[in-house]
Amino acid sequence: TSRKKHEGYGELFKRLAQTSHQSCLVLTSRENPRDLTALEGETLPVRSLRLRGLTGNDSRSILSAKGAFIGTEADWQTLSDRYAGNPLALKIVASTIQELFESNLTEFLTQGAIVFDDIRNLLGQQFDRLSHLEKDMMYWLAIAREPITFADLQDDLITNAPKSKLIEAISSLIRRSLIEKAANHYTQQPVVMEYTTDRLIAVVGEELSDPRWAPEAEAQIEAQAQPADQPLLTLFHTHALLKAPVKDYIRDRQSRVILEPLIEKLVTLLKSKPGVVHRLNQILAYLQAELVNSPGYAGGNLLNLFRQLVTDLTGYDFSGLVIWHAYLQDVALRRVDFTEADLTKSVFSQTLASFCRWRLVLTVSSWLAAMETE
Repeated sequence: TSRKKHEGYGELFKRLAQTSHQSCLVLTSRENPRDLTALEGETLPVRSLRLRGLTGNDSRSILSAKGAFIGTEADWQTLSDRYAGNPLALKIVASTIQELFESNLTEFLTQGAIVFDDIRNLLGQQFDRLSHLEKDMMYWLAIAREPITFADLQDDLITNAPKSKLIEAISSLIRRSLIEKAANHYTQQPVVMEYTTDRLIAVVGEELSDPRWAPEAEAQIEAQAQPADQPLLTLFHTHALLKAPVKDYIRDRQSRVILEPLIEKLVTLLKSKPGVVHRLNQILAYLQAELVNSPGYAGGNLLNLFRQLVTDLTGYDFSGLVIWHAYLQDVALRRVDFTEADLTKSVFSQTLASFCRWRLVLTVSSWLAAMETE
């Protein structure tokens, strides 16, 4: 009802909810209309029922109506879990399994991908209607790979929005059935998480392969980086593609489903791995020229990509940069300059102290670290 052409329906629903009459209107929707939410209540004329996903057996019935499928009991349950028992998603994927995998569930599940064109289009329509803040939250929940608290989400976000706006945004996402809440933790259904992750990789890939990075001379790079209609870095600066101080299996998963596909995309766009490293060096020059001491995740993302590419960082200069969530526990840092860099939530090797001398300065908001190799 947010679109102008649907405002008439919204007004009709409100009048039906607020006027005494003998009729009963049943409305089904992927989103709970905002105008009706305030009118709901157990003793009020307006009630809502949130439908949960189908059970494994019911999901099986949906597919069986389309034809015969080959799979173990575990396959059936895994398929139902991946699509959270969503009937429409199961019907869509049933056709894909029949057409591309000869009705074999095991082969379909082995290939890994769970988002296909029709499902992608449905989720894309919902995603495009989200506010900027709601999209930011969706990306962070996909990056987390596990349920997180509101406080965790608030800590991750780079925003000046008041807490009330954050609460409104997360409530809106729940109302739209894009996220789920359990025991004060928030997460996404697997199919939503995969779609959001794919979208994150696509957007960041476009940012890092932007033609405006192409000029070779540093002066030209800086000239291209002047304010324009579209900033050179958005999501790459506002979201950590990998979170350093988390459980090992979560960080490994972030590396596998975010960093690795992103690098594969960049290698395709920039023609080679050396081409990707060259682009990252250009971005490093941009950060040093334009974003020194600017709060954000670009510096940490840059180092994590260098690490993923097994880049020799000998002699690199990261001084004065904000480097959040860099995971460098297994990275050689010979003659690397982190003078007055903000290394908040970054993780280094336990043996780092054996060959590095650290000078730590405590500030109000973060630790600043300077390192010299002995």
